Amino acid sequence: MPILNLQKLKNLFKNVLLILILTSCSFRNDSLKRFFSDPSFEKAFSSKNLEEVFILSSNGFLGNLELSQEEMAGLPSIKVGGSEVITSYVDITREKYPNLLFLDSGNIFDIKSKNFSKTLALYDSLNIDGVALTDADLSLLFDSTENISVPLINSNLIDMKLGENVALKNLSGSKVFEKGKVKIAVFSVLEPKSSSTIVKGIYIKDPIFSLLKEKEPIKMEEVHLTILMATIKSGCISDSPMDKKPFKDYESFQLKCPENDQLFKFISRLPPNFIDLIILNNNLFADGFIGELPIIQNPGRGKFFSRVKITYDLSRKKIVREKSEILPPLKTCHHFFASTEDCHLGPRNLSLKEKKRIDWILESGNEITPAIYLGEKLQNWSDSITN
Repeated sequence: MPILNLQKLKNLFKNVLLILILTSCSFRNDSLKRFFSDPSFEKAFSSKNLEEVFILSSNGFLGNLELSQEEMAGLPSIKVGGSEVITSYVDITREKYPNLLFLDSGNIFDIKSKNFSKTLALYDSLNIDGVALTDADLSLLFDSTENISVPLINSNLIDMKLGENVALKNLSGSKVFEKGKVKIAVFSVLEPKSSSTIVKGIYIKDPIFSLLKEKEPIKMEEVHLTILMATIKSGCISDSPMDKKPFKDYESFQLKCPENDQLFKFISRLPPNFIDLIILNNNLFADGFIGELPIIQNPGRGKFFSRVKITYDLSRKKIVREKSEILPPLKTCHHFFASTEDCHLGPRNLSLKEKKRIDWILESGNEITPAIYLGEKLQNWSDSITN
């Protein structure tokens, strides 16, 4: 009898050990998957008084119309970006989220004017809601003879001769969008520079004063959300770019900023509760919060989109922070590694997790599958995109 009990105990111990190993492997695998990808889709909830708005934003495109190849020894090269796949990601987002607000916080052109016309054509075809006009883009647009149909936004570029906002085709100081039942005001400002004149006869006015002036005419409208696209030099970064960041947990996702960072100074001058979301364009991972204010930004160049879900209570006229979140940036992958369901190749020396991911991909035989976004398989694009 004691021998039988001992045998049962041994079997029980083996079973428990097996369960622990399998659970550990599953946890390890799940923690190493879906870096900057979002293959699955959950339909937005439906409620009489609650409305969900989905914000998709890009920044620092810099005329990158062609796909790029990311490579690492021992792994297949991975294709990212390019005008066709960017269009596909935008189309899928718009299909899945009818209340989509699609913005770009500026610097869309290559500073050497390469692909200028084709960049304009791409942005026009994307049916984007608004593009922040930056000083770099203005210098190219100002003397252009192109037909500019892209909706541009800037609140503090002033024509010195007229003493008014710069007049440029399809340029507005602000725009109000209605997404579902939610009205959203969008502004865009530039940070003043040591030389405030950027193009002959045009200077950058103080951004805070300009925002106060620009917002005054729309006070009479029932605006529920206010978004600011800001060109401000900032070194603030996120130390957890791959995590979802619920608004209610803002204290856990504060951005890491250099001492005396310009973004801190700018935010300190804003009136309380004046802005609900800031979109930057420094081409860094900077999705997170400063205080309770959400900030989004990604490395840009056509390789990433930033994403935010905001739930608004129409009866109480406030954001439902428990149901609102910053989503991880989305990488514009053409294909996925089958084992990780993403195409991200971070430096192996960056962290232990990155090394384990790469090792896992290698152990899994480098199998490649078409990228999937929100439940939709992306088309298998050709190896190159011609200009």
